[in-house]
Amino acid sequence: MVPCVTGKTHAAVGIVSAAALSSTLSVRLSFVFFIGVVIGSLAPDIDLDNSTISKYLNKIIIVLFVILLIILCAHLKFDAYNLQNHFISSGLFVISLASLISRVTGHRMFSHSLLGFGTFSYGVYIMCRPIFTGFVIGYVSHILIDLLNYQGEALIFPFRGSYSFKLCKAGGIVDKSILVISMIVFINLMERMKWTLQ
Repeated sequence: MVPCVTGKTHAAVGIVSAAALSSTLSVRLSFVFFIGVVIGSLAPDIDLDNSTISKYLNKIIIVLFVILLIILCAHLKFDAYNLQNHFISSGLFVISLASLISRVTGHRMFSHSLLGFGTFSYGVYIMCRPIFTGFVIGYVSHILIDLLNYQGEALIFPFRGSYSFKLCKAGGIVDKSILVISMIVFINLMERMKWTLQ
């Protein structure tokens, strides 16, 4: 299945949304913030085999579980398990579980729902708070852009119902137009606000 909007376009829209909202939310623009935005912009498509984030999914899950295992082993062997390690391991577990549920339920189901958004966001919040705000902005921008597609999103999963504005089909001119417009708006915002990354 080909998405209406590609990964790079989702990332571009997420970055523009974050830049536009940063002054309203009193968020300092930083590389860490934008890393969160990009991850959040790509995260919902973890349920799609050929998406940008899914290409790395197996490696991501393996790395998450290795880190979780190291933390648990450190606790058992060296009694080095502290509150920070607890939050990191809990967040890793929530994100890994949400990723697995997303893959099992299929495209535009769990990961494109309010429940999926809440689960992934909670995992990120307890695991890596510095990227949380950016992640949330990126994730929400992804879900909103995907509403343009003819194929709906199960926003109230696990309940039945698919929501869509049915404005575009997979690939093509809409994707390219959104990407170009996002880039122009971002450059304009950066010029007008004289932002610098900190």
